[in-house]
Amino acid sequence: MAGDTKHIVQSLVANAAIATAKGVAAAFPFPQEHPEIESTISLITVQQGPGEVMVATKIHLARGLKTAQIAKAINEFEAELRARCPEVRWSFVEPDIPSDS
Repeated sequence: MAGDTKHIVQSLVANAAIATAKGVAAAFPFPQEHPEIESTISLITVQQGPGEVMVATKIHLARGLKTAQIAKAINEFEAELRARCPEVRWSFVEPDIPSDS
């Protein structure tokens, strides 16, 4: 019986983590809403605990942006992500160049 309870709890926790990760992905501010961001190269979400998610992403930025424009674009992107998905406690956004460029 104890083994069954442990399995049920593990399943509930796993399902909650999957639902949270899907929620973050669904709420993710897609590049169409940010003209400086051409595309999302990768997105990783990690469930840290109940209601605590870490997001790490690489984005492809438009060419020719100055450092201040890059910082502003990333800050706006992160602010919108947190507004749409308040369980995001940490976000790490890395500008990058796609491997096919």
